[in-house]
Formats: sequence, C-alpha cells, structure tokens
Amino acid sequence: MVIWISSRVETQATVYAKSIGFEQRVKIFPNQIAEVPMTDNLMHKRSEIVEQFGIQVIADDSVSVTVYLSYKWSGEAYNVIPAEFLGKEYVTLNM
Repeated sequence: MVIWISSRVETQATVYAKSIGFEQRVKIFPNQIAEVPMTDNLMHKRSEIVEQFGIQVIADDSVSVTVYLSYKWSGEAYNVIPAEFLGKEYVTLNM
C-alpha cells in the first residue's frame, strides 16, 4: 500500500497509523507527488471483525490524498475523503 500526497503549494504532512505506532512527516513540493509506503500489517484480513487500522493524514495546507493498494492478483486506487465529510460508523465495500 502506498499513500500519494500532493498539493499546489509547498507544505508538510504527517501520516499516522496509531495501531502499529507509525508516524512519518513528509515534505510536499508544489505539483509533485510524495509517496509514503505503508506496511501490510494494516491490511484487513479477517471478515466481519472491526479492526483499528485507520490511517490519518494531517497537513499544514490543503492536500490531495490518494491510496494505491495491491495484493496478489488485484489492486485499486482511490481518493481519500476528509474525515469531516464522513459519519461515525463506516462500512467498506471491496472486491
């Protein structure tokens, strides 16, 4: 899994994955993509069980965040929605 972060301005962002103690500060240059590789330990492998594998990205300025995930025979990329736009209960629909 790789997190891609971009911005129109030079800024910095911090990527957190509290469940595994991951924290990384990233410098983002205008109109370029910063890549943050993530570990497979954050992959949800058990069905119908809630796991605390959330990843949080906090930036000093506006950024766009996209995630690319691939595993064995399939992969997907998706844009991340700011947490303020979501509710308090989450359900995922995956291939």
